[in-house]
Amino acid sequence: MSQTREVIGEGVELFVDANGGYGRKQAIRMMRAAKDLDVRWFEEPVSSDDLVGLREVRDAVDADVTAGEYGTDLTYFRRMCQASAVDCLQVDVSRCGGITEWLRAAAVAASFGLEVSGHCGPHLHVHVAAATPNLRHLEWFHDHVRIETIFFDGTLDPQGGSLTPDTNSPGNGLTLRTQDVEKYRSSEGSGGSRGGQAVPMAGRLPRDRRTVRAASRPGRPHAPPGRSRPRRWARQAPRHRRP
Repeated sequence: MSQTREVIGEGVELFVDANGGYGRKQAIRMMRAAKDLDVRWFEEPVSSDDLVGLREVRDAVDADVTAGEYGTDLTYFRRMCQASAVDCLQVDVSRCGGITEWLRAAAVAASFGLEVSGHCGPHLHVHVAAATPNLRHLEWFHDHVRIETIFFDGTLDPQGGSLTPDTNSPGNGLTLRTQDVEKYRSSEGSGGSRGGQAVPMAGRLPRDRRTVRAASRPGRPHAPPGRSRPRRWARQAPRHRRP
């Protein structure tokens, strides 16, 4: 944290993500030791399942305590907000159930007077984030951005700290570069393209298109977007012959 503050200077907000790695008192001691660094964002200081612990840390530190990226339903978000566990609710559109559920989760947060932050996969979030009145910012996650810029046309430039959706492009504004991804194909098949031509990505473009503030931070190992819930496999019941 000290090295990061030295690099970014005093004019940039410092965000810290503990990935739920601390105990309650450990997290509090850490922030007290880092008081001179003026940390503004303390993500998952303890496990996101420990709502009492999040509240305890939140009450003891100056930085905003945040969590919610693993939420998959409204009950999860409501419980976190109701417990006063966070200062800002994180929502991941690839995990929460898509654009519609993102908007509902944001409404739940708003009912508790909270803002929301888009977690990772910035180009999956930018349009729905722009249509969310209580949006704080969108995480500019470099691992995902690197993949998005390699494989898609239509990616946005966060220069200046904001993103403005392209209202002239369909869906989420991305077009797959079929030839660029072909060398990464893991099995034979014809899916993914139409006659070798790039296919526009599907999606609904919200009506309200505001500029979205992008919160940038270095990448870290993380599950890829779009795999929000484990696959469930069902075995076919055996057929019984009539006697």
